Amino acid sequence: DAVNRERTYTSWLPSAHLRHELGRNLILRGSYNRSYSRPDLDALLRGRVLNIDTDTITDGNPDLKTTTSDNFDAQLEFYTANRGLYSIGAFYKTMDGFYYNRAFTEVVDENGVPTTYRGTHPENALGAVNYGLELIARQKLVFLPKPFDGFRVDLSATFTESDGKYPGRLTEKLPTYGFSDFMFNASLEYAIGRFRAEISYRYRSDFLEGLDVDFTFDDIFAANERVDFVASYQATDRMKLFLNMTNLTDRPQVSYQGFAYNPEDYTMHGLRATTGV
Repeated sequence: DAVNRERTYTSWLPSAHLRHELGRNLILRGSYNRSYSRPDLDALLRGRVLNIDTDTITDGNPDLKTTTSDNFDAQLEFYTANRGLYSIGAFYKTMDGFYYNRAFTEVVDENGVPTTYRGTHPENALGAVNYGLELIARQKLVFLPKPFDGFRVDLSATFTESDGKYPGRLTEKLPTYGFSDFMFNASLEYAIGRFRAEISYRYRSDFLEGLDVDFTFDDIFAANERVDFVASYQATDRMKLFLNMTNLTDRPQVSYQGFAYNPEDYTMHGLRATTGV
């Protein structure tokens, strides 16, 4: 059957920002802003997709509403005389109507054979509160003797607490869809003359990707780490050589249901390298 929907969006997005210099190279920042987003067009327009190879169903939802977030942030920054930045920040966000995928099972008739399919249906949650800390350290190692003064170190870590509210699961403390409790990033860059190279490491703890009837059937992306490398050389003003390498340590992406010892999907991406001129 044909489905017709029409919707007009009007959103007020106030914001206020504060910057105060507490001392030499020591800056305090604070802000409030309201943000909003509309659902992906694909989630609105997509009809039911049945994959007979994987026994899965993917639904769309033309009734998805917008989501809004009130965001409060405070950050203390210290800039060193030798090109360093060290900061600590706190954030608090209240979200209304964010999106998540409700998981379900359904029996489908495949040429007279009843087959159980796992499906996902995008929906609006009731709301969420997210808060946490972010630590950042960036330092150019200009104090080292040449040629080692071309190194730069970047480190960041984010610690998050989240409380999402979902229809039918209000008595449980559940994380916000897609939010990790901990994220860590580290990179080492070297730049001298026309040459630049960087190796980076990223870690993200597990996060919710699909909600079912109870925790034992919820879909969760397992913790993931990744190492990447990029390098380039500016041979002339108009020609640059480059090399990009991702997933150097050949880490898989794993998702599971309820418990880490119950894997649902195990995907090996492998190392990918791209080079060119």
